[in-house]
Amino acid sequence: MSRRSTIHLSTPADEVIGEVENLSGRINNIIIRYGGIMAGETPLLSLAEWQMICDMLNATVIDADYRDADPARFLWADIAESGRLDGLAEKWSIDTEALSQRVRNMTYAQQVAILEVVAKFWRSPKINDTPMADLLQECGAKIN
Repeated sequence: MSRRSTIHLSTPADEVIGEVENLSGRINNIIIRYGGIMAGETPLLSLAEWQMICDMLNATVIDADYRDADPARFLWADIAESGRLDGLAEKWSIDTEALSQRVRNMTYAQQVAILEVVAKFWRSPKINDTPMADLLQECGAKIN
């Protein structure tokens, strides 16, 4: 199934696309490749770690306007802070300091992949009808 859509390209997005004759084809290629990168780079986390990150990012804007200001780059700090200040370490029975350091040491692609899984999770129409572990996996989470 294909759909027609009108989009506004930000300057950084337009720079990635470059000058092309077939804008639709170029955007489709970028999205398909991006999807492959995300699928390959999604890190293996425990169910409780995925749940904690989803909980932490509930109703949070995680869009990236510019690569250097991408919230994915600061995900590790949000995890550490949420564990200390919001009580999410206790709620999900995880070591948020250790998780924070693991995420800090991940590649940018892995950090982005975490945010992509969480964004899909919160946008899913199945969010109220599907067990969280099942929905996370449907959204691309790799659970150990």
